[in-house]
Amino acid sequence: MIRNSLIQLFIAIVGGNLANAEWPQWGGPKRDFTVSSVGLADSWPASGPKTVWHRELGDGYSSIVYSDGVLYTMYRKERTGKREYAIALDATNGNTLWEHSNKSPLLSRDDSGWGGQGPNSTPLIVGGRLYTIGSSGVLHCFDKSNGEVTWEHDLLEEFDVSPNNHVGYSPSPIAYERTLIIPLGGPRSRKRAESYGTNDKGQTLVALNQATGEILWSSLEYNVGESSPILIRFAEKDQLVLTCRRRMVGVDPKSGALLWEHPVGGSIVTPVWNGVDSIFYSSGGDNAVGRVVRLKESGDGIAVEELWSNRKINVWQPTPVYADGCFYGSTKELLICADMTTGERHWVKRGFPMASCIRADNKLIILDENGTLTLGSASRDGFTVYSQSKVTERYSFTVPTLVEKRLYVRDRRHIMAFDIG
Repeated sequence: MIRNSLIQLFIAIVGGNLANAEWPQWGGPKRDFTVSSVGLADSWPASGPKTVWHRELGDGYSSIVYSDGVLYTMYRKERTGKREYAIALDATNGNTLWEHSNKSPLLSRDDSGWGGQGPNSTPLIVGGRLYTIGSSGVLHCFDKSNGEVTWEHDLLEEFDVSPNNHVGYSPSPIAYERTLIIPLGGPRSRKRAESYGTNDKGQTLVALNQATGEILWSSLEYNVGESSPILIRFAEKDQLVLTCRRRMVGVDPKSGALLWEHPVGGSIVTPVWNGVDSIFYSSGGDNAVGRVVRLKESGDGIAVEELWSNRKINVWQPTPVYADGCFYGSTKELLICADMTTGERHWVKRGFPMASCIRADNKLIILDENGTLTLGSASRDGFTVYSQSKVTERYSFTVPTLVEKRLYVRDRRHIMAFDIG
């Protein structure tokens, strides 16, 4: 009797955990591309993992979020189309549940390269709401169950800023308590600043009420790039960390007040936090360099110390994953394991161009820009490949989404689901 009760309790706990499994934002549940999925396959056939479903979608690098059996992402039906779509799909079969379109002018006439026309920002799920930001900076708050628009803002128009690059708005919003915090731009024009009053402090970061869209605060005057912010806990205080064009900043997420700053180059990579006191970031381009800074309490404030910099650890685009004192990520062509404290490269593996990584079940799941999906295990002692197969078309820069044992992947024309259990 006791044994049966224990079994039932175990099933209830596991079942509850599975039922509550979500990928609600950029980077997954903890915004660090690490999930608690277990029971993943140790290998799969040369043809790849089992395809559950596969369907046409459209252009854009917006990654996929998941909640309550539904997937949400953004796309452009035709690469030259002038409308963007937010879409909800049934996670079991990929069927469209609802979609919403809005005007989104093309940002560039040149679509021959990898950049595309967007959308690139990843949606955010908070409770029953879905938030999306398109290439032209239009923010929508949806009822996630039916796609009805609760409120919206044309952020670039209202705050008088331009898209942050030639492929349009790219950072992904973040939730903090009852606010929605969004990286936006730099200084406003004088006319627009005057309309907001003398106490206005720019709009590097803007905080909105999640329920109403009311603007609660705006802060700083640094130009932002493509990097998305993270939340950390240091010195018994919550901090929001963002890499801007020329500096990394830590701010109070309650008010937007600047807590610290450190000069950096522009970055696409999301900052990587070691959970204690150190942050990795990497600038991009031809002069790319990876760095780690350490935070220290200093009187009533926070001091920043640069631990190391290394041009051989220049993660260009996808965000690395952190585990056991090391981080794993892709440079232009290499997969690397580097020590967070010293900057030492423990190993390097060729053949992983611009690869995105997810960590789960003591494994790495890697998708590179050419569409090759890799399953392997990694530690500071080395990297073992279990399986590799080509599953998507080239320019697969969208980070996959893992929920339980189901992997959701997209390229610039398709979206698909794989069973990797």
